[in-house]
Amino acid sequence: MPGAGQARPMASGGYFGSAPCCYGVLHQPHSPSAPRVVIVNDFGTRALSAYWTFRRLAERLSEAGHPVLRFDFPGTGDSPAISGNRVDCWQRSVERAIAQQDSSSQIHVVGFGIGALLALNAAMRSRNVGRVELIQPFLSGERYLLAVDRDPAPVDDGRFVCCHFMSRQEERSLRALAAQFLARTPALEAHLIAFDGDDSGEFQKALIENGHPCQTFLAQDQAQWLQDSTYNQVPEFFEGIVERLREGPAAQGKVRLSPRHQAPDLGYREEAVDCAGLDGQSLHGVLATPLKTSRPQALVLFLGTAANRRTGMSDNNTYWARALARAGIATLRFDASGFGDSSPRAGFRDNEVLVDRNYTDADPWVSAMRQRGFKEFGAMGLSSGGFNAFKLCQRDETVKGLFGVNVARFVEVSFARAVREDLPASSWYWAALRNPETWRKMLRGKVNVRQIAPVLFKRLVGRGRTALKLALARLRRVERVQLGHAHQDMLAFLRRPAAAAHLVYSEGDKWVETFEKDFGPRGAVLVGQPNFQLSFLPGADHAISNPTAATGVAELAQVFFTRVFADSQP
Repeated sequence: MPGAGQARPMASGGYFGSAPCCYGVLHQPHSPSAPRVVIVNDFGTRALSAYWTFRRLAERLSEAGHPVLRFDFPGTGDSPAISGNRVDCWQRSVERAIAQQDSSSQIHVVGFGIGALLALNAAMRSRNVGRVELIQPFLSGERYLLAVDRDPAPVDDGRFVCCHFMSRQEERSLRALAAQFLARTPALEAHLIAFDGDDSGEFQKALIENGHPCQTFLAQDQAQWLQDSTYNQVPEFFEGIVERLREGPAAQGKVRLSPRHQAPDLGYREEAVDCAGLDGQSLHGVLATPLKTSRPQALVLFLGTAANRRTGMSDNNTYWARALARAGIATLRFDASGFGDSSPRAGFRDNEVLVDRNYTDADPWVSAMRQRGFKEFGAMGLSSGGFNAFKLCQRDETVKGLFGVNVARFVEVSFARAVREDLPASSWYWAALRNPETWRKMLRGKVNVRQIAPVLFKRLVGRGRTALKLALARLRRVERVQLGHAHQDMLAFLRRPAAAAHLVYSEGDKWVETFEKDFGPRGAVLVGQPNFQLSFLPGADHAISNPTAATGVAELAQVFFTRVFADSQP
């Protein structure tokens, strides 16, 4: 794999196919010397966690001479929004991705999870596919759900699958997917990367019975690979994939993606955009511009959450950005250096969070957008993305509107400390203490009291100090009380001409406690500010994964930014 800061192969984003089309990233070597490769990712949080590692695999394959295409399933990630059943389109999208690679050339396909099942079916029907590398394959969507999904609770006419919402119809379609083992000439060469509990043994047997040579390789580092992307390591089995795919004729000609996608029925267009970072590294993003607008100089930037790609934890950044574009406000969602599709800065590794690079990478984007005619900016983000948005507002006075959702913290801390204190809201623990099962777990040593107790005590002390400061201020008839740097920084931002902030929190979210420590109970020291607004969402989780809650946030953001940019000159 390329070392930190090493030059990366050329990569470009864009769209392919139709009805529906897909967003993809094409890695094109300067001199192709090996077959084309299509990478088919999984769905939901598994796809999100594996996303940047597949970028690294694509870069490694491109260095070895392979043109590589990876893409988002229809209706997911950056692929255009579609109505109805998204899952019914997924098999066709894989076939189109393969056809996009030029039917006269030999093609290799890499698939993961549900993507492995779809990759196999497409390969069986395409004589140009010579080899498949199937990572944790399953015989059916039913078997996939039994193995990887742990939360069957229904919600809002559907349920969460791998932490992403699916309608009941989509879930039925997912369960109905089945691997197809067909005899074909030439035979398909298959390699399986096996994880614990997958169907690789039955897969291998069915492939061999149908005349396809097959080998299985046991993955030793699956646990590290499928954790949250912040902790991910590039899996060692990627090197085996690169070595096995070397053989075959060189790809002929070049594949091109369309840089733009029109959505006239939705009232906006989207464009894959690139930008040179502060150290010259390549940054990638998606610009959504309304087809009709009274605010052509206004743009909202979406800043990233933790180590997730620009689409956000539940593809919410994509949904919110498009909602604003439909309302007439242009948006840009981008990957900071080292995340998603953007290369890390020289000398730094991928996926470093809570560092200044997470928000200073917005600077070159603002400059690039000014060259496109935008002059007024807003910033929006979820969790640590809200923190990054706030830091951008502090840095750049042309950023006049801050919209933060479940902002994780306003005072910068190390990521190691944030992980140590990553506990649920205190109210969750007080409720758990009334549950006899909690005490049984404590007696069996299943509860880490040594970790939980100090953090809860620290929270209690912090809230107590805040309440005491506010009480003393009222007794002394002090109009303003300073609670710390976060409070001072926010007031300094709100004192700017035309600046405004709207913070949204989920009721019961643990970060409400840190917010109240900085700004008082229910934001007491900010609520009186005329250009500040605070909203709470009942029944929403931290990631805003419920579609109803996501829609509520979109509506609040639309009202807020419409007001912020009300004086924007046409």
